[in-house]
Order: sequence, then C-alpha cells, then structure tokens
Amino acid sequence: MKAPLRGISNLVEWIEEDLKGKVNSDTDHNLKMLRSRVSRLENLIQGILMYAKAGKSKSNPEIIDTKAFIHEIIELLHPPKNAKINLIGEWPTIETDPIRFHQVVSNLLSNAIKYNNKKQIIINLKCQLKGDFNEIHIEDNGNGIDKEYHQKIFQLFQTLESDQENESTGIGLSIVKNIIEEMGGSISVESKLNKGSTFKFHWPIKQKVNLDKTKA
Repeated sequence: MKAPLRGISNLVEWIEEDLKGKVNSDTDHNLKMLRSRVSRLENLIQGILMYAKAGKSKSNPEIIDTKAFIHEIIELLHPPKNAKINLIGEWPTIETDPIRFHQVVSNLLSNAIKYNNKKQIIINLKCQLKGDFNEIHIEDNGNGIDKEYHQKIFQLFQTLESDQENESTGIGLSIVKNIIEEMGGSISVESKLNKGSTFKFHWPIKQKVNLDKTKA
C-alpha cells in the first residue's frame, strides 16, 4: 500500500514542478492539499503497522536510571527553544524493557509539545512510588482536552482536531495504552480545555509479566 502512495506523491511533485508559475492559487492549494493527504495516509499506514507490532516484539529487560533515560529521550525529541521540560523530585532505577518505556514517554512528551500553543511551553515530569509501580505524571500547560474526550483519546483513530489542522493519525495514544496495560499498568488523563493536561501512568518497578510470547 505504501509503494503506490509514494508513486502518487512523486507524480504530484512532478506536476507541481511542470506547472510552477502557470496555475492559479486555488489549483496550487489543491495540489499541496493532495500531497498532504497522501502523506497523512502514509503516516496512517505506518501507525497501523506500529499498533499491530506493539507488544509483539521480544522483551529484553534492562536496569535503567529513569532520570538519565528520560533526559536522553528529550534530547532525541529536540524540543523547540520555547519549551522547558523539568524532571521534578527523585527518579528511580527500574528493571524494564527500555524500548517499550521509550515508546511511552516519547509519545506523551511529543504530544505535550505538539498540542501547545503557548508562548512558553512548560512540561513537568514527576514520579512517586505506588506499591510495585511507579506512578509517573507528565503535566503540561497546553491546549487541554475537553472532559468528553478523556476516554476517547485512547481509542484507535481518535483525534481532537481536523485533518487540515494537523497530521495526527489518532494511533499514538492507543499504542501507549496497549503497552502500559501489557506491562500490568494503567493510564489516565486529567485535563481542562485551555488549562493544560496531566497524563498519569503506572509502570512496574520490576518487570514481572512475560512479554516474550507473541500474540496471535
């Protein structure tokens, strides 16, 4: 499915080059929209593949320093200059699958940055021990989420904005939820529209579940 989409994208690009300066603004806009829609469909297919693979790869638990690990994730995300990301309090060392932990934290941080139209983006991460789990909070001062969507955002293909406003596929949080629940934890959100959001998830201190068997 991805191969013909790449072909369509290339054809549109060639048409744009051939007609450069020869078409009106409406036609130019429509060609750009076509490329955008093709790109969105490619991202959707990639997201479906990621969703299908989530939890199916073999797990290789490692001992990780969560604070240092999250700092590495932040560096890889390369947040904008107006974003300030703070790790508050003490952060534990845990035994876990680093790939799955990376997927969860990276996705939540990416969303906290992406859905924030403030001049100063502020994201605070906190961690506290809850039995055999660490409860990790990711708080932001972003756009917020209306209460009616607090559960819907974790459903497959659910987005809060129209296709024209962003390239979101509505798959990322579904993957996050699947991974966390597979680890034996849970995730929830507290948010008010235009007041920011706090995502809370429980992650085991020591990996106990068997993640080596692939699902049918």
